Amino acid sequence: MGATLGYRPSFQQSGEVVGGSGLLGSYSIQNWNNGLYEAVTGELNGKIYPFDDFKFFFETVFFYRFWWFDKKMASYDNVENTSLDFNGLRTERVHVFGLKCLVGLSSDFDWGSRVSCNLDVFGGLGFRYRNLWYQTQNLNASGTFSEPTIQKMKYWFPSLQLGLKVGIQILKRKPEAGEN
Repeated sequence: MGATLGYRPSFQQSGEVVGGSGLLGSYSIQNWNNGLYEAVTGELNGKIYPFDDFKFFFETVFFYRFWWFDKKMASYDNVENTSLDFNGLRTERVHVFGLKCLVGLSSDFDWGSRVSCNLDVFGGLGFRYRNLWYQTQNLNASGTFSEPTIQKMKYWFPSLQLGLKVGIQILKRKPEAGEN
């Protein structure tokens, strides 16, 4: 069993949100590409090595991620659906719950007697539930803001998982005399 906590800071205070288009281009699934967002993530995972060599593994990961930003000047031009465009003061809240079922391979590398590296290559399938809340006050041509509009969405969708994890262990335990 394992647990992970993570934080992603915002790296954009205002401006245009650049998104994709087509099937995977929806604004609502591109949080990772939106610099306005901050995010926190919590994960619980269980990994099983069915063979004695500890190379091949199965892993299940349950996670929750919360993306948000508050009252930032932002614009987005949706080339496929202009009813989703915005240009003004924007606040967003996105809750994501998910499950990932993974298979992979682990490798360990020693870098001297006190440092080692673990490398996991994995793939699998997942499912995510997203609960989105957006509030926009669009900027009018006269320089004033419109009344706030609120959008709410909830949906499930499958996801393909491919990844690489790297871990470094420093000051690992020295073997006692007589140990391998």
